[in-house]
Amino acid sequence: MTRLFVALPPELVAHLREVVFVVLVAAFALGASALVGRAVEWLAVRLQAPRLTLRPLVVTGRFLVLLIALSTFADHFFGVDFFALMGGVLALIAIGFFAVWSTLSNVLCSLFLLTVRPFHMGDEVELLPDPVRGRVTDLNLFFTTLATDDGRLVQIPNNLFFQRVAVRRRAGTTQPLPGTPAAPAAGEAPVVEGDSPAAKVG
Repeated sequence: MTRLFVALPPELVAHLREVVFVVLVAAFALGASALVGRAVEWLAVRLQAPRLTLRPLVVTGRFLVLLIALSTFADHFFGVDFFALMGGVLALIAIGFFAVWSTLSNVLCSLFLLTVRPFHMGDEVELLPDPVRGRVTDLNLFFTTLATDDGRLVQIPNNLFFQRVAVRRRAGTTQPLPGTPAAPAAGEAPVVEGDSPAAKVG
């Protein structure tokens, strides 16, 4: 193989080396992109979270892989300093981080909710002292959707769960949340607020 390269013209050898370099970087990028998808899929199974909920992590990871590959090509072919380019990118990311902190805080809180799992789908949740109560029907990277008793869908920002007291009742249980009027037993007349027990005697 070495004798073959020696026999070839220097210009052709240089071109072959460039082609090999491009193929290796492209193969690395494709492998890393597939690895990111597998890792996020494993995380979704481990956290028992919908795969679409963690879709932004896949997009972000593959974007970083593409950025590294393009930076490597720029450094090799055009002499652009990779670390200087990454420093500029990180500076832009830091500026954007402060600009969209409220949005990023919801994303971060969503990851904590998926990891800690303070409630699950179908659980009934109430936020105190806000008069918000409902059954969890959906959880994404920005909002948690609660279905109220009157059929409304309430979307709560995920960072609000870390600023309020959350009362949870597991799905399938019959114990009501605090403040929920208990249902009357079979054959018993409902108690009207303000009526005294003495008024019901006789």
